[in-house]
Amino acid sequence: MTGPGDGVTGPRLGVTLFSLGGLFWRRRMSVAGCLAAVAGLGADQGIELVGGQMLRTFPAVTDAEVRAFRDAVDRTGVVPVCYCAYVERARSRDRLLSPPETVPLIEQEIDTAVRLGFPMVRINTATPELLRALAPVARARRVPLVVELATEPRTDPSVRALLAELDRLDTPWLGVLQDFSAFVRAVPAPFVEAAIADGAPAGAMAVVVDAWRDGRPVADVVDEIARGRWTPPQRQAAVQAAHIAYALFRRGDAGGLRDVLPWLRHVQAKFFAVGADGAEPCVPYDELVPALRDAGYRGRIHSEFEGFLWSDELDAVEQLARQQDRIRALWRG
Repeated sequence: MTGPGDGVTGPRLGVTLFSLGGLFWRRRMSVAGCLAAVAGLGADQGIELVGGQMLRTFPAVTDAEVRAFRDAVDRTGVVPVCYCAYVERARSRDRLLSPPETVPLIEQEIDTAVRLGFPMVRINTATPELLRALAPVARARRVPLVVELATEPRTDPSVRALLAELDRLDTPWLGVLQDFSAFVRAVPAPFVEAAIADGAPAGAMAVVVDAWRDGRPVADVVDEIARGRWTPPQRQAAVQAAHIAYALFRRGDAGGLRDVLPWLRHVQAKFFAVGADGAEPCVPYDELVPALRDAGYRGRIHSEFEGFLWSDELDAVEQLARQQDRIRALWRG
């Protein structure tokens, strides 16, 4: 487990700038403003940037935009940690690219990351075949590539296959980024409230929440909603919310975090909404953070706030501050 950090005094924290997406996309905060907000959370804040979401000249990022970004980094004192790229198999207009055919696109993203000052690049998905193609690229460029895991190996065979390939390749230039969305234990309240506001009956959403909690398949949920005494628009809204909930919120065994530790380089600490004490009812932080600490994890833990997607009432910066305080407290034990 390579990476910066101090496993004795506390974790090194940071923020995925996606967390401020609601403010950025509504033009309430610029990229520089996002960096300043992160810097305001405390010293030594790392940042994680999704180029396709926040760079206006993406994918051929201009020198002027690079200079503006690096100037903002210097002014605020935040630390570039991870640039987030996507395996864009649909970039071609006439066919779906094979995973190895996306390598030139990923190399372009690596170029952008280096110019912006990011020492590590995340790709959102990978197959063993793609890992084999990327290993020499990462080694030649001397830029570690990490694959984001939105699930964990105890519940997802594809993750087990990916880890087996990393073990076989045995290179320090490839690793994984674990997103805590792999360990969700309840459907988040902001999502449920937004679905009700969009027309799904509260009773139908209670069916969705209970069925998800009990591990019932989404087909059972759809059948139960179809038998309910709701109008067709209400039924449609509830069925749509059920499919989204099952797609977005993935159940997982928190013990699976230990299985990825040999390849773990970075953590996205996903959360949906926290109270004044920073507790997240949907993700078992009281298990995950001590597991990282006790294993001697020395990478960054970046807060990733997703609640803004469903609620305008949640203050993103306040949510980030509360969650980071909670992580520090859990790390101290």
